[in-house]
Amino acid sequence: MPTYTTDILISTSPQAAWGLLSNVAAWADWLPTITSIKPLDGPALKPDSRFEIVQPKLQPATWTVTLVEPPHGFIWESRFPGVYTVGDHLIEELRPGTVKVTLSIAFSGFLSSLIGLFYGALTQTYIETEAQTL
Repeated sequence: MPTYTTDILISTSPQAAWGLLSNVAAWADWLPTITSIKPLDGPALKPDSRFEIVQPKLQPATWTVTLVEPPHGFIWESRFPGVYTVGDHLIEELRPGTVKVTLSIAFSGFLSSLIGLFYGALTQTYIETEAQTL
């Protein structure tokens, strides 16, 4: 199961980091790795809400939120034939005024190795760019 992860330390509170990270509908406004986001069930980040995301060099994908734990993070998933993708967004307070944000993408399914081979480097670049942009 190919997994890609990155983390970054940010001088902020968990609530401030959560405010930015959880506003998924606005990601295209500040993330260069996102071309557009269309909330399919309204803009709120809640279990079972879906977002159609368009990214450069990738097919559009629908992500379904599976877990939301404000201000600690959320998990969502996307499915294509032969591949199941899980994206994890974790906010951990290390000390007052400093958080560690961890972003990860994991692929599973019978095509996951092939997806990792062709899109692994791009996936890692995207999550690193997203972390740095935070």
